Amino acid sequence: MRTEAQTHSHRETTTFIALAMVLLVATFACPLLARALSNPAINNQFLIGPIVNAALIIGAVRLRRVTYLLPIIFLPSVTAISLNLIFAVGNQFMLMMIPAIWLGNSLLVISFKLLHSKSFVAASVIGILAKAGIIFAVFNILVVMGAIFGPAETAMWSVMGVNQLITATAGAAIAFGAIRLIPRKPVSIQKESR
Repeated sequence: MRTEAQTHSHRETTTFIALAMVLLVATFACPLLARALSNPAINNQFLIGPIVNAALIIGAVRLRRVTYLLPIIFLPSVTAISLNLIFAVGNQFMLMMIPAIWLGNSLLVISFKLLHSKSFVAASVIGILAKAGIIFAVFNILVVMGAIFGPAETAMWSVMGVNQLITATAGAAIAFGAIRLIPRKPVSIQKESR
């Protein structure tokens, strides 16, 4: 028989797992939605990026275990690249950027894990700059090494630079609003009195 503390702990764990699954589904479904729309007038990065960044931030703030965040950190970039969603030219060069994107996402999560309780704005600024900075730095290193070149290099400058700042900032704004709507603790179910 469970104690009340064990029941509360189990309910809390279940709630966190459910939130992690919702965030994962959102980040996985977003690239699929972009693929379904496949409107050339829509820059898919500006559709996918803010949602993925918001999910990373919400997860960092609301989920206790970092392991719940790992799929959210890793899967969206793989999905977007495998579906050829960011741009058609140079998608094979994007494969080289996946580890940098994962590292950038991880830095965003770490900054929020460490700083959000002190200042959401500070966590946002540091996390966004760290994420965009590492992605852009790795991109520049690959360009200097000659690993990324030609039309792909030209197309990737904004994708790996200013667009990262824009999508992460939009994601932080979305997360700020969403976090206010998500309760900090799971709603407890009152026992019925007989």
